[in-house]
Amino acid sequence: QQQEKLREDANLLYVAMTRARQYLFISGSEGKKSKDTSWYEMISNSVSGWGKNSNGNLFHETGKQPAAQQATSTHEPVTEPDRRLSERIPPLKPDLVQIAPSRASGTGSWLPGDADGRERGIAIHAMLEWLSGAGRPDEEILPAGLANTLCREPENPDLQDWWQEAVCTYQHPDFMELFDPRHYQQAMNEVPVQFMENEQLIYGIIDRVVIQDDVVRVIDYKTHRSTHKDQLAALTEDYREQMRLYARAAALLWPEHAIQACLLFTSNNTLVPLGSLDV
Repeated sequence: QQQEKLREDANLLYVAMTRARQYLFISGSEGKKSKDTSWYEMISNSVSGWGKNSNGNLFHETGKQPAAQQATSTHEPVTEPDRRLSERIPPLKPDLVQIAPSRASGTGSWLPGDADGRERGIAIHAMLEWLSGAGRPDEEILPAGLANTLCREPENPDLQDWWQEAVCTYQHPDFMELFDPRHYQQAMNEVPVQFMENEQLIYGIIDRVVIQDDVVRVIDYKTHRSTHKDQLAALTEDYREQMRLYARAAALLWPEHAIQACLLFTSNNTLVPLGSLDV
């Protein structure tokens, strides 16, 4: 893990330094820990052969400044830009409204009084996205990097519980067609979509899209803490309009496929197809 962290630090340093086009200034402050492992010290040791400026700081320059062009006696006439270029461009559709499909029903994946419901939902979504990505190692162990992304320690009890729920969903035998690459042609996570409907811009992010021979499955994860079977019908109706919009987006992207919209409740591992939708 320490080697992985050092490698990631080196990657970040490389990306940061290679973004400079003309000038790169490197500064640092010495902390309480050993300065030998700091970025600044690493760079300082590597450039010990560089010159020093009047302030005593190391510097290095490459290339040559372009030669100054000789002034000519002729001057190009100054053309005044069209004043309309600086004016605000009015929208073509003043009544255009942007809405997200996930807000269409006004509901979320948590219930009133559920203090950590939102954080739980964000975490389980991120975990399922990580698990269903390509080339993942042992799914039984919560990755430290994923825990850091969620701003919690890997040993955090809540995080461990959410991780086990995500793993159980990902490995569930009833969901092989959603997560096992042997059962589909292509799958994508966090798919952004937008389209026009009745002069409104519909936009949102679909949790998972699974493409099979002639069917495209649109899956939305629902992470309500404890969802009983008898509650599913009412909850499904709450999200019907949201899923209709997701399905409409998928139908525009894959017009030759049948579209199947589903809600996946992670707390009880239940997949609920929404049936026929007006797309």
